[in-house]
Amino acid sequence: MLMPFTAQVALADTDTGVINDAPVGLDISKYFDVGNFEKTSTEDGDYAYTDNSATIYNNANDTSDKHNGRVLDMAKSGAPGAVGAAWSKNSNNNYIDINKKQTVSVWLYFGSGDGADVFANGEGMSLVLQNDPRKTSAMGAGYQALGSMGADTAKITSNGTNVLGNWSWGEDSSSGATTNTPEQAAQSAVGNSIALNFKAQDNTLMGNKLQDPLKIAESAVTYKDFLHTAGKKSIYYTLNGFDTTNGNDTPPKTYPGYLNLLNTDFGGSIHSLVLGNTGSPYGLINLTYPGNPISYKALDLDSIRGDDTKLIANMTTIANGSEWAYLTGISNKGKALSTYQAAPTRTHLTDANDPNGNPVYWHHLTFTWNPAENGNPATVSYDYNDKYPDGTTNTGQTQYYDEVKETIPVDPSAFGNPTDGKVYWGLTGANNTEANYSKLAVFESIPALATATATASLTDNDLNKTITDDSTDNTVKNGDNLSFDYNLKWDSTSRENWQDIVSSLNLPTDVTYRTATITYKDANGNSSSPITISDAKGMTNSTLNYTLTKDLGTINANSGYTSADIVLNGTATNSTGQEITVSPAPSTFKGSNAIETTSTPQFKIEGNKVPDKILKLNVSKDLDFQDINYQTMKKYIDRKSDFDLTVTSLRSPWKLDVATNGFSLNGKSFHGNLVYKKSQASTQPLTSSDELIAQDLNSYQDKTVSDLSATWTKDTGLLLEPDQNQISPAGKYQGTLNWTFVNSITN
Repeated sequence: MLMPFTAQVALADTDTGVINDAPVGLDISKYFDVGNFEKTSTEDGDYAYTDNSATIYNNANDTSDKHNGRVLDMAKSGAPGAVGAAWSKNSNNNYIDINKKQTVSVWLYFGSGDGADVFANGEGMSLVLQNDPRKTSAMGAGYQALGSMGADTAKITSNGTNVLGNWSWGEDSSSGATTNTPEQAAQSAVGNSIALNFKAQDNTLMGNKLQDPLKIAESAVTYKDFLHTAGKKSIYYTLNGFDTTNGNDTPPKTYPGYLNLLNTDFGGSIHSLVLGNTGSPYGLINLTYPGNPISYKALDLDSIRGDDTKLIANMTTIANGSEWAYLTGISNKGKALSTYQAAPTRTHLTDANDPNGNPVYWHHLTFTWNPAENGNPATVSYDYNDKYPDGTTNTGQTQYYDEVKETIPVDPSAFGNPTDGKVYWGLTGANNTEANYSKLAVFESIPALATATATASLTDNDLNKTITDDSTDNTVKNGDNLSFDYNLKWDSTSRENWQDIVSSLNLPTDVTYRTATITYKDANGNSSSPITISDAKGMTNSTLNYTLTKDLGTINANSGYTSADIVLNGTATNSTGQEITVSPAPSTFKGSNAIETTSTPQFKIEGNKVPDKILKLNVSKDLDFQDINYQTMKKYIDRKSDFDLTVTSLRSPWKLDVATNGFSLNGKSFHGNLVYKKSQASTQPLTSSDELIAQDLNSYQDKTVSDLSATWTKDTGLLLEPDQNQISPAGKYQGTLNWTFVNSITN
């Protein structure tokens, strides 16, 4: 049995591993503008949010083109107050037509959720549709505003100093402790916009952990002499209160789409419209109108947390090094802004695990704009965490990768009067002062190119039964004739044909495959003759790689086909005598202008008879080691993810050997060895010769599963031993393990 393994040598960087682990995405460099922001006339010289943090990186795992940008970084880690925006380039056909259905498919990354400080994940991102006069120079504020909403600036003015240089703060006759109004906040937001917000942080003045107000800007200090006390200095803060709730608040009936929101059943505890939210620091999704003053409400600081004097003191104390400002001694404490949020929904934006326990950094989002039609209002639909990065459909296999689906009524009048119904769209993002993680995105489809779907189903031809992810009866019999149908469909809203489609199918296990065909269909359902996909094209019992010979779509010169069905025929195989479950198998269909993934449904195969003997080895497909610095001093490098090595036996003694030729990068060998540590006192270097690593001479009368990797720790099992006297160039090294598994007694 052959199994690949990899080792990564990389320079230390918080985001490098996540970027390199990103799903393969589209080259977006010519479809998005990450240029300079343009301030509005209301934003003075001290306005803080003027630099665009957005950057387009390359995904190192996507070897198809190393020079094109496929990973979008909205707000960099380690950059306090970073805020960024990337807007569609209408000149390159990248816009959203609000008169038509439009779809965006994108992977998002927010942060790990690890550590004691829940604020380390930063603020979040917004997917925004806008008709701001500033076009691709539009911007909102940073921090809680996510780059889309307006700024909440609390302003305090000093009125004196003493000879020691310590500031004393008091109420100023002109400004005191103030913040801007809802109208002023809206003017500093992305104008004429609708935003779907993904909040990785709870910005509330009523939370369990209250943040100090954050300093965001400061004006110049003017003094005539050292002891002069007449000089004035203004410092601006954000109170981070956009999620602050008020149980007595009633949302205004003039809020955009109020009646449609009120009449929508979102289910559960989701409010149709509420001031602030009751979300968690691990994730919340909501919809807002950033440029509309009605989205904001000023709350009196005097009345917030009035039941807790200590929390008021903490909340109203501003610290800046040795400078302190006590709002509790001021008669007018000012106001903090909260926001009205449509359909605020709790979820997990931070890292999760897949069904096999491997870490999942990236979260998939399918976003759809639906125009008003047939008497129904316009809506924004989204499906978050609808699939895993390998393409497997999410059917609720893990706890913290929960799928969230909502359809929210919206008011298109928020856009003003866009020419021909075309509006800009894009992503904005922001981090706070404690953020350890960038806010990243990878696109699979954008309106400028092709929009497509891929689905997979299973048909038991003997039982005349079709099985999908939603089927409650998913059992077939041993020996039944099965057909797996992968359906690819081009959407008529596309602006290009779906081109150069390469299919990479991981086939379900426990099936003996016989044939594979592809059939093309046009928009009227007329089919081509089935085309046989031969073994020479890559069909095996585990994978099938095939490049479609035709594009899908009706734009430009083409055959006019709009869909294709790749069908694999085989026989269900189960000789264990017990029912077995076949896990979903993911597949990717990568075109030059759209990428789609899907997976076969999970199904069960009834057993046939109890076999006389069983001898089976299960080994994880891949073995990845922790990233290391090229000058690492570690004796052994442990595994990055879980590894499965199990033996199933029945009346079959066995022994297990393993060999390897090492691993290399571009023909150059890694300086080090792969070793097997059975215990701290037993270390076996692995070479090209078979090394015995496990055996069991017992002939069990009952089926027995020996989980060899269950007892491995980070210091035992398969480990990497780097040569500390030599330097391996940075890169990803690969090699192969050759497992030899035999019955140790010949009968």
